[in-house]
Amino acid sequence: MDMSNPINLIIVLVVAFSPLVIYALLCIRKNKSEKDDDAWETTTARLTGDEEAFTPEDKGTHGFYKAPDQKTEYQIVYTVDGVEYTKYINETEAAGSKNGTVRIKYYKKRPQRFKVM
Repeated sequence: MDMSNPINLIIVLVVAFSPLVIYALLCIRKNKSEKDDDAWETTTARLTGDEEAFTPEDKGTHGFYKAPDQKTEYQIVYTVDGVEYTKYINETEAAGSKNGTVRIKYYKKRPQRFKVM
């Protein structure tokens, strides 16, 4: 193919960059729909009292060893359209309580995605 011909160059560029442009547009569309308040529903999740303690992996800072802090996450359960979802939230989101309830927003199209309010 003669690349000195401007039409050939345009065809090569369009073919090369079309997948990238399509992917970018799909990502923008997805992010826009998730930011839409109508895409999220509010419900109450129950803190079950179960907790999971773990130590996050510490990569160290500037080559010095830093003792990692132990973290605790609390189990929550919520139901959407008859399906029960079990997830974990951190201590801050649980307001330091491992029993009770928390208000959450879940994404209607994928109820396993949620945010603590």
